[in-house]
Order: sequence, then structure tokens, then C-alpha cells
Amino acid sequence: SDSMCVNDPIATLVSCEDKVFLCIGVILAIKRDNHSVMSLSSDLLVESTVDIRFQIIRLRSVVDTDRGDDSGNWRWTQQHYDGTFTTPGRFVEPVNPEVFGTSSGQAHLSFTSAELRTLASALYGQLSKTDLNCLPSVKRTIGFPYRFEGLSFHLVEPHLITSAEKACFACVREGNDPTSDTLAERFCPRCEPAVALDWKDAPAVLNHMAAHILHDPFIRDSVEPCGFCLRPSPQCVIYLRKGKGKKRGPQVDYVKSKGCERLVKFAYGPASTSKPNSPSSNVPIVCPLCPDHAPAVWKYNFASHFERTHPRSAREKYEDIFKIEGAERHGILATWNARHTARATVAKSNTTHLAISDSHRAVLPL
Repeated sequence: SDSMCVNDPIATLVSCEDKVFLCIGVILAIKRDNHSVMSLSSDLLVESTVDIRFQIIRLRSVVDTDRGDDSGNWRWTQQHYDGTFTTPGRFVEPVNPEVFGTSSGQAHLSFTSAELRTLASALYGQLSKTDLNCLPSVKRTIGFPYRFEGLSFHLVEPHLITSAEKACFACVREGNDPTSDTLAERFCPRCEPAVALDWKDAPAVLNHMAAHILHDPFIRDSVEPCGFCLRPSPQCVIYLRKGKGKKRGPQVDYVKSKGCERLVKFAYGPASTSKPNSPSSNVPIVCPLCPDHAPAVWKYNFASHFERTHPRSAREKYEDIFKIEGAERHGILATWNARHTARATVAKSNTTHLAISDSHRAVLPL
């Protein structure tokens, strides 16, 4: 199968001002199972243990009438976006762009708008709801999102031509605003009024959902709600595996686990320990009475699981597995009571609205 190497070009998605955009990057590092490698088979990008560190390259729109694409073509002129970003391998697509030389001897990469729209659509179509909030966040700059320098005629003096720059390769579902997907998936699925969550902060999400499981009158522990999305079992099925190397404790098997669209990676060991600033210890645990191939059970659901699945077994023998101490209960109650407390918000930027180029959008059908 094809391999990708450090310094190879890739296509991936990033978040900018609550919108999802395509970017082209250069690989700086590849990690698999927390080990750096210089190359990797493209077939392995889907593995949950693969991460790619990359730098965004700057593309400039150019006029090339010979290629027959009136929405423009794009070239890399050896400039990069400041900073580096890390993204899961499954968000990455290797690319093989056209390469051409210049009189100075530099090699430039070239793309058509159609190629970039196709890449954006393919990557965006693979994202789950949780994935939308796990994309690297990128600040707007002069060079990104990519701008199409379209030509527009001055209404009063038609002989004057101005450059109408618009952001290109935004990803959106048909009929939706470009921000609708990313904004909708930020919020807790149960809270009313809505509470925004930082889905990149897995411990905070686990704490918030734990508060619902213990204190929300509309969430019944008898249905064994998922610790990430609160949907009842068996809609979300979580499996564990043994950790590798130094992390020999249990870990979530993200490949085998199914159903939960909001499942995000988290450090199992720290999440399983209650702390004053992160009181929940609600993690998936192995039921000692279920078959070896059975899915894990969330700790806060274990009592109801035991009563429903193993009613004739001696529950007191296993209480150490799912016991919730008083300090933890107090901390979760405080989280529940403070869930609607106003949080400090970042002042709105004075930057101008980011106009989107309709002819360069990647639009997915509903």
C-alpha cells in the first residue's frame, strides 16, 4: 500500500471562527502508539493511536486559463502559516499535487479548485459530531483561510477593477450556514437553557455528564446512560483494552467501541480518580460477572447494571468497584448546581466578518 513520510504534503480540516476549512499542510512528525516514525502506510491512518503534526502551507490563487477552471487554481510559493498543529491520522488525506519549477529553480505545488473542493468534501463527509469539535483551531491571518482574489467591476466607474477576497474551501451541509454544524455540537444534549462544553477537554465533559447521571430527574440510571452523550445502553457500546508500555492500565478501545458520536479520547487513569477540581470518577469499567467479550459498564451505572443483569449475585462483594465517596458526590452536586452559572466570555473581535466564497465551498447533501 502507499506510504506517507515526514515532509510529504497532506490535506486536512481545521476550525477557524466557528467554521470548518480545508487546508494543505506539510507533515512535520508522525506518531503511532506514542512512538515517532518517519513513514507510515496510508492504510493505518484510521488507527486511533496515529497522530500527525503538520504546518499549514500558504496557497495563492492564480489565473490559469489553460486548465479550464474559472474558479481559479492555487500554488504554494514556499511560505507557511506560523505555528504547528496536531491532528488525528483519520482527519488526514495524502495528496499528490502537480509540481512545476520556476526560473529561480524552486519547486511549486499546484492544485485546481475542483481538486481542493473534492478533498474538502471527502474529509468533511467522514467526520462525526464529536470530530467537529476535535479539529485543530486556527486563527484567521492574511494567508488563511485561503482567499480567492476574484475580480469585480466598480459599479460607478466600470473601468476600475477591485479585488474581492473571500475565504475558500469552507465545509457546509446543503442548506446550512457554515457555522451551524460546529456551533450545534458544542452544547450539552440535555441542558436547557443550552450549556456550551469544550469537547477538547474530556475531563470537563465527563464531569458535566456525570452530574446529569446522578442528579438529572429525566436521566434514569436504570437505562445506563452513556458518560459522554447520555444516550441509553446499548446505543453506545464502549470496550476496554490493556494499555501498552508504561500505560499498562485499562484504556478505551476506540476502534472496537461503537455508537457514541461524542466519544473523545481521554486519559483513563486520571479520569478514574476523583479530584477536587475534577470530582467525577465515572469511567467505563469491566464487569467481573459479565462474559469476557461483553462491553464495559460506566461506573455510575454499575449499581443499576448489577441489579438488572446479575440480580441473584452478592452485590456487596463488588461495591469497591463502583462506590462513590462522599466528597465525590458533593463535588458532582456542586457541578450540577453550577451548570448554568454564567461563564466569562471572550470579548467579540473587532475583525471584519469572514466572507465565504460560494463557488469554492464544499457542500455535502443533507
